[in-house]
Amino acid sequence: MRGSRRRFLGAIGTGAMGLNSPYVGPPRKKAGASRPDVRDLDRAAAAPVLRLDGLTSPVIIESLRFLKKGGEHFVHVRSRDGAEGISVANPPRAEYLDEILEQLVMPFFVGKDARDLETLLWELYRWRDNYKLQGLALWSPQAWVEFAVLDMLGRIARKAMGALLGDVVRQEVACCPQAIKVGRMLEDVKAVYFEEPCPFDHLEDTKAVADALTIPVAGGEQEFSDWRFRWMIAKRGVDIVQPDLHYYGGMIRSVRVARMAALAQMPTTVHISGGFGFVYMLHFASCVPDIGRYQEYKLGRETYDWFDPPLKVKDGRMTVPAGPGVGIKDVSGVLKGAVEV
Repeated sequence: MRGSRRRFLGAIGTGAMGLNSPYVGPPRKKAGASRPDVRDLDRAAAAPVLRLDGLTSPVIIESLRFLKKGGEHFVHVRSRDGAEGISVANPPRAEYLDEILEQLVMPFFVGKDARDLETLLWELYRWRDNYKLQGLALWSPQAWVEFAVLDMLGRIARKAMGALLGDVVRQEVACCPQAIKVGRMLEDVKAVYFEEPCPFDHLEDTKAVADALTIPVAGGEQEFSDWRFRWMIAKRGVDIVQPDLHYYGGMIRSVRVARMAALAQMPTTVHISGGFGFVYMLHFASCVPDIGRYQEYKLGRETYDWFDPPLKVKDGRMTVPAGPGVGIKDVSGVLKGAVEV
């Protein structure tokens, strides 16, 4: 498929960040492009993600509860030994996915050892024919439970969530406000990147756009299939992969995508779906080596006062929570007054 950038934009509309003047000139190979063998991608995705150092005894899940306080929804997990963890659901999904969570996701984990989380996620996919759902309806509730379990495991091991998933390589993360500032300086020359230029599952069309442009093309925000991410990476259908930590089912699945992308020398810049999601982004970005230039961030969200030390934004960079698990200091205080949904 050939044509100018103007023709592409006229045909498919804009779904971009930082688009500006039309591209003129022939397509050329982008710096750092690599095409790894799909067998190497499979090996990278199949390798264990969860690090269990310091978790020597079983952590049997006794209960899971879905709670609401004000405008926030929480999943609370407790072990038989009294360890606990919480997650914060992404709005507005919690308003209408509660029955899937409470009937098809939470009951599966009760009585299981939380250290087996990776295996449990695969078994959950098959339990009660959950695989027939897939997509946001299943993966968001799964992510809420995964985040809560990771928080609990991190508290037991006294490790931040990122350290459960890999080596922590950064304590601060560059966010979009700085990108906007830089993007304004680039308006008269080129775009920073073009996000999801086509409907998310039109893989060949997206690849045609990526092949025709010199600016990076990003995609994956709506994606829920590990096989389609594998195709995007193996075929270089995009230049930046963007799994959503909620829509794609959690941190563990997203780390597997990042490992495949690393073999192709492609950054993984996760999408966040609002609310507390930027905190999970910070933990993901803390342990994934190549996250691209900037991470998505909703202005004003640092007003969450649940962390000690507080989250800070300075010079376009946000600190990663320093405490164990997700980093919330006082779980009981956060949940005080919450009611079961």
